Amino acid sequence: MVKHSGQFKRVGGEKHVFPSFHEAADAVQVYLSEVPRGNCRAKAEGDKGGELAGSVRVHDDGRGGTVFNERTRECASWREDAGRKMSYAERRQWRIDSVVREAQKKERLERERKDAAYTASEIWRVSRPVVEHPYLTRKRIKPTSTSTMREADASIVDEILSGRGIRNDHGELYRTGLHGRLLVIPLQNKSSELQSLQFIDAKGKKQFMKTGRVGGLYWLSHPVEAYQSSTVIGIAEGMATALSVELVKGFPCVAAMSSGNLGNVARLWADRFRQGKRFLILSDVGNGEDDAREAAESIGALCFKPPITDEVVRRFRLQTGGDKPTDWNDFYIATGDLTNEG
Repeated sequence: MVKHSGQFKRVGGEKHVFPSFHEAADAVQVYLSEVPRGNCRAKAEGDKGGELAGSVRVHDDGRGGTVFNERTRECASWREDAGRKMSYAERRQWRIDSVVREAQKKERLERERKDAAYTASEIWRVSRPVVEHPYLTRKRIKPTSTSTMREADASIVDEILSGRGIRNDHGELYRTGLHGRLLVIPLQNKSSELQSLQFIDAKGKKQFMKTGRVGGLYWLSHPVEAYQSSTVIGIAEGMATALSVELVKGFPCVAAMSSGNLGNVARLWADRFRQGKRFLILSDVGNGEDDAREAAESIGALCFKPPITDEVVRRFRLQTGGDKPTDWNDFYIATGDLTNEG
C-alpha cells in the first residue's frame, strides 16, 4: 500500500489534470516505462541504489491517478478522459459505476483488514518475549510488558507472510527485507483489538506489515488500564519516543507510529477520555512538526518538542556518534536521562 504524509505541491495548479500517465510522471520526474495497474513505488530523479522516491496511486477504475515525488514534494494527476466533455449517458453511467466501485472498495478494505488482523495474530502467536534487543540497547530503553512488545526471527515472519499469499507491488511473494531478530510491535484499534504490526531489526530498519493499515491504530506501552488511572497521557510519533518519555517522566504514552497519524490518534484518545485527562503531544524536530502542532490544536492539547541546543547536539554526538538529535529519545540520551544501566 502506497502511503504519504505531509503536503505535496500539485504541478500545474490544484485543479490541473494531465491527459496521460506519462505526462504526469514526466512533470514530477518519476520514471516508469508502463502505466501501472495498481499502486506502486517507482524511481525518481536523484534516486541512488535501491531508493524509490517516486510512487503512484491509481484510481479504482484504473483510468487515472496521481504520481508523487517524495524528494521534491510534488505531485501530478492524470485522467485518460481529461478535457473531454462527457455525454449525459456517459455521466449517468459514470455515477452508477462510481457507486458500484465505492461499494466494492469498501468490501475489499474490510476483507483486507480482517485478513491483516488474522495475519498479525498468527505472527504475534509465534513471537517470543523480548528481554534485550540491539535496537532497544542503542535507544537505551527496555520493554515494559510482554503484551506490548515481542520478538521473532525474520525468516519466520517472512514464511507466515508469504504463506498467506501476500505479494508486493510487483506481484512477487512478499518479504520484509529485514534480517535476524525482529522486534514485533503490535498496533491496535480503539477496541483494543490487534490489527497490524511493525517490525524493527537490529540496525533500526523498520517495516509495517504488508496489507496492514496504520491510520487510526496505535501502540501502547502498557495495558489500557494504566492509561485509565493516569491523569496525564503523552502521544508521540514512534515507539522509542513514547517509551523514552514514559521512562523519564513517569506517565504512560501512546505511539501513533507516524506523524500523519498523530491527529487521528489524538482525537480517538480525547474522545475516549472526555474528562479528567491532560494530553501532551510529543513532537519530533523537523519532519512532522506541523502534524504534531495540528494534532494538539485539534484536541486543545499542548505540543512539546525537545529543546535541541548546540550543547545538546554536542553531547548527543559524543554519546552516540550520531549526527543530530531529532526526537525526545535522542534528547534524553544527550542529557543523560537514559543510560544503558537505567
